[in-house]
Amino acid sequence: MSRHIPFGVAQPDHRRRAAVRWVGLVLCMLSWIGAYPAHTEAAELEPTRPFRNYKWGQHLASFGDMEVVHVSEIDDMTLHVYRKPEDDLSLGAGLLAASIEYIFLDERLSAIGVTISTEIDLDSAGSEMRSISEEYRTALAAADSESTRRMLFDSLVWELYMTLQSSLSAEWGSPRQADWERTEWVQGNDVALLFRGGVQAGELRLPFLLLAINSPAFEQWLM
Repeated sequence: MSRHIPFGVAQPDHRRRAAVRWVGLVLCMLSWIGAYPAHTEAAELEPTRPFRNYKWGQHLASFGDMEVVHVSEIDDMTLHVYRKPEDDLSLGAGLLAASIEYIFLDERLSAIGVTISTEIDLDSAGSEMRSISEEYRTALAAADSESTRRMLFDSLVWELYMTLQSSLSAEWGSPRQADWERTEWVQGNDVALLFRGGVQAGELRLPFLLLAINSPAFEQWLM
C-alpha cells in the first residue's frame, strides 16, 4: 500500500474548477521569460506524450464510465470536462494527482488537466522527493501559525513545480516559454502548460498541468 504524506494544509475545492479556468490565468501572469537551474535528479514521471495512451480526438464513448464535472461555453465552443470515478492518481516519482480532468469538444478529447497534489507517495519517490517530504513534514510539525504554514505551502509548491519542469523538459525538450509562474512546451501536435500555483490572492492553489492538442481551438482558449 502506498504511503502518502499529507502536508496538513487545507486544499481548495477543485471539483468546481474546470481546467479551462486555469488556462485563463495565463492572461494574468508575467510575460518575463527566465531561466531556471535544473534539479540534479529529474523525476521519473510517467510519460505525458501521450498521457496514458489516450489520443487527441478519441471519442468519449471509448473512455467507459465518466462523470461530468463542468460545462464551459467559450465563444461558439462547448467544452465538457469529465473525470473517471476510479482513475489512477499516481503519476510516478512520488507525485500524485489531486484530480485528473478530461476535456472534450464535440465529444472528442481535446485536453487533459492534471492538478498536482501536495501529498508525496514515498513508495515511488526518489531520494530528492523523499528529502522534500521529510523537510516539509518536520517544518510543518513545528509551525505555530497560519502564516508560517502558508509560507511552507508556497515553498513546497515551488519544489513540485521545479521537479515537474525538470522532468517534462527531459521528455519535451526546451520550453517555448518559461517564467516564475508558468512553463510552456510545444512538440508537433502536442502542447503542455505547467502552472506553479502557490499562495495567490489569499488562496492556496495547487500546481496544474494542462496537456492539449496544438490547434486553433487551443489558441482560442488562451484569448
